[in-house]
Amino acid sequence: MKNLLVLRNETSLERSNEFFEKNSVDFFSFPISISKPLSLDLSNIDTDIFLVTSLNAYQAVKDNLDILKQKKVYCLNKHIADKLKDIGVVKLDWDNTKQLAQYIINNEKSGAKIVHLCADNANKLFYDSLIENGFKITEVNAYETSFVENFDENIINALKSEEIKYIMVFSLASIKAMLDILKLNNLDYKNYKIICFSKKMAQGLSPYYAYNSKIEDMLEIYLNLEGKK
Repeated sequence: MKNLLVLRNETSLERSNEFFEKNSVDFFSFPISISKPLSLDLSNIDTDIFLVTSLNAYQAVKDNLDILKQKKVYCLNKHIADKLKDIGVVKLDWDNTKQLAQYIINNEKSGAKIVHLCADNANKLFYDSLIENGFKITEVNAYETSFVENFDENIINALKSEEIKYIMVFSLASIKAMLDILKLNNLDYKNYKIICFSKKMAQGLSPYYAYNSKIEDMLEIYLNLEGKK
């Protein structure tokens, strides 16, 4: 039964779609946001480490390869690192930015300067632990993200008929956009089981979240709710 809606940034949605198709899940999907690269010159940036936590920063890396080759570059996961083979990146396929931050704390010298290539509305909750441990982190906007104002007619109709029973969402900003769209269409989010990517995102919204911030966890929650596991 097709009763799941997956909402994610356009760049990541393709990979999510492949994952659910591989696991024989019938689902709706929609790009809740779209990111566009910004022209960026990193030649005057004073830093020891660059962090790349989204494929949306790929163009900024590509445009500044010579500079990044001279620095240590951490990529959040294999999907990102595989796109950046031209530079020597550090990757251990961390599940989330919290794990990445802890690795840096354990393996880098306190006081190191870090630049995070991201968008202005990117997840920055992991900055706190780095700052508390003496690291100096600066965000540099490598892309800008805009959020859709509505879903397409097929998805709206499926939500209104409650054919869609489950919604998966992957960021705090996406949750806000989703809630705005539901309100616009006179739909109550409480009528759906919302599965969030992390506990922080789920607070005050839903009891369902990925304990390890992994898409595999989200799938397991969905299958359990459906009685398929």
